[in-house]
Amino acid sequence: MAFVITPPCTDLDHDVCGQACMDVCPVKCIYPPEETRLPAHRRRAMLYIHPYECVHCGACVPECPVGAIFAEDEVPSGWSEYIEVHVAAFESGCAENKPCPYGLACPYPRWKRQPKKQNNGTPGGP
Repeated sequence: MAFVITPPCTDLDHDVCGQACMDVCPVKCIYPPEETRLPAHRRRAMLYIHPYECVHCGACVPECPVGAIFAEDEVPSGWSEYIEVHVAAFESGCAENKPCPYGLACPYPRWKRQPKKQNNGTPGGP
């Protein structure tokens, strides 16, 4: 379960809001929009947590001055789209300026989007 940054952080001036969450992260998995894999026209003025690099320690949560960080399974229902926003930000691999430690594209999005198995045990089967 990764952590997700939600709307209280969007469109904020990060110089005013601060980046304490980035500073306290032990694995440095919180990125500004320009370091994600999102094309410029899809980037939001917010910080992004890489869902596969995140070690789920929760150190970022109390550091956020606007209360914008939630565990993935605790994101308020009105903001659930932000789970997919964070996955999409790193869909084709690790962050722009950080090579994948496994030499692969990030496996998290593929795991997250696998079809649910039906009764016969095959994806999408009857």
